[in-house]
Amino acid sequence: MDLQGPGKEITEGDVADYMLKRIESGDLALEDIPVRLARYGLMESRVFIAEMSERMAMQA
Repeated sequence: MDLQGPGKEITEGDVADYMLKRIESGDLALEDIPVRLARYGLMESRVFIAEMSERMAMQA
């Protein structure tokens, strides 16, 4: 699935890679993942896409 956000189009793979890098770097604790999954799953898709695009751009 492709996600349209402001600026660059991001994909599920982009988001998955971003989250994996955060976990591997210790920036995201494993025990926080269920809460984040619930929070992200309940977000409106356009809000989620905007948030992920912004976070990913800050790390690039």
